[in-house]
Amino acid sequence: MHPLFWSCLSAPYYFGVTDANCLTPTRVARRAPSSRPPLSSAPRRPVGDLVQRWIYYRGHYAECGIGPVRDGQQPRAVVNPYPAGYNRCRQQREQLPAGFSTVSVDCLRRCVARYHRTHGSFNVILHSSTRCANEFAKILFSGANDGSCPQWCTA
Repeated sequence: MHPLFWSCLSAPYYFGVTDANCLTPTRVARRAPSSRPPLSSAPRRPVGDLVQRWIYYRGHYAECGIGPVRDGQQPRAVVNPYPAGYNRCRQQREQLPAGFSTVSVDCLRRCVARYHRTHGSFNVILHSSTRCANEFAKILFSGANDGSCPQWCTA
């Protein structure tokens, strides 16, 4: 198909953060989120910031490390119409889009649902919300022109 056709269907996606200090029961010292690196391949953000990082795409927030940790339930990846802590914590979406994509929200939901099975359990230090958001950005970047969904999301 002609590239202009896809540009009509593409939508911007953004990185954003929620104050992780607000989401935790105990407050921790933190540093400000790192600045945006230049776009040379799939967009990503540096790991190590004490923030809850997410991707905003087509009216949905995709993020990891969400949910109660009780009764053996692990924090999980979710797609919601609002970010974690939206009613009590400060969120900040980057002003410029990280990119544009034609990937469907349904594909993103399938990837999020299978994320931990493919990439391992959420871990604040080793497998943080930033690593997770970087993976979601990679999905949106790789399917930017043709809307393709990764095989691991559909298996």
